[in-house]
Amino acid sequence: MNIKTLEIFVSLADLGSYSRVAAEMNLSQPAVSMQIKNLEEKMSAELVARKGRGVELTRTGRVFYRRVSELLREWEDVQLEIERLQESRLDEICIGASTIPSSHIIPELLSDFCRGYPEIKMTVRVGDSQDIIELLDDREIELAVIGKKPESIELEVMPLIKDELHLLVSRNDELFGRDSVSLKEILERKLLIREKGSATRRTMMNALREAGADRKDLDIRAVLETNEAIISAVEAGLGVSFISRLASNKALEWGRVGKINLDGVRMERNFYISHPPGRIQGTPLESFVRLARDFSR
Repeated sequence: MNIKTLEIFVSLADLGSYSRVAAEMNLSQPAVSMQIKNLEEKMSAELVARKGRGVELTRTGRVFYRRVSELLREWEDVQLEIERLQESRLDEICIGASTIPSSHIIPELLSDFCRGYPEIKMTVRVGDSQDIIELLDDREIELAVIGKKPESIELEVMPLIKDELHLLVSRNDELFGRDSVSLKEILERKLLIREKGSATRRTMMNALREAGADRKDLDIRAVLETNEAIISAVEAGLGVSFISRLASNKALEWGRVGKINLDGVRMERNFYISHPPGRIQGTPLESFVRLARDFSR
């Protein structure tokens, strides 16, 4: 039994036709039939049954299909890892970051990393946390720094750094200069929030919900896709907003906006670094992860 035979079987299960498999895999139809027959003899079990002009899997075939599909995915990962380890040099790396890490974490990490690997060209894909997790799941990027913990058990995840959301108000707002406000006062204000998929928005909504405020209680004036857009909108008096400490520090230092505490509510979250298991060992990205660990200390 070889990998090619297993690939033919999986294709037959997916396509349901010997002729379609033959055309897709550039084989003759008799060759496909022979491979399946030999596989069934090897397994001492009927795996495929004729149905009209096509085929369907038997009960045993369905079990075999599930396990073989897992095996082929593992085999593909093994091939990719070996190719990566055998490359004499790695001259381009693509990583992903959600909006806050891309502006406030990644630049420092890349500066340190590129001093050790000046020949490597880095590409950073930027989006909200959910978009970046999907790129990582699809293997379009090799590593991600994000504000939402991936749920996939097929990814390694490490907490990187803690963050807290600040409530920002305009300097012309009557709340400006106060130490704290009540939830009731905030619910009477126009609110500016991030887009769906944003970990900032998720953290804010979860904290407000725990404090007793549902989305229907919020008077949302605008949804904006970047933190700088929200800070500028707050500065212009469009509304108030909850923004990451990392993203708002400079605006606060320069006096563009003011910060107020929300009574009894803390909006805290982690940033995470995540990658597929076994994909960075022996590559320069292993050094990148070490730098990230040092950054978080």
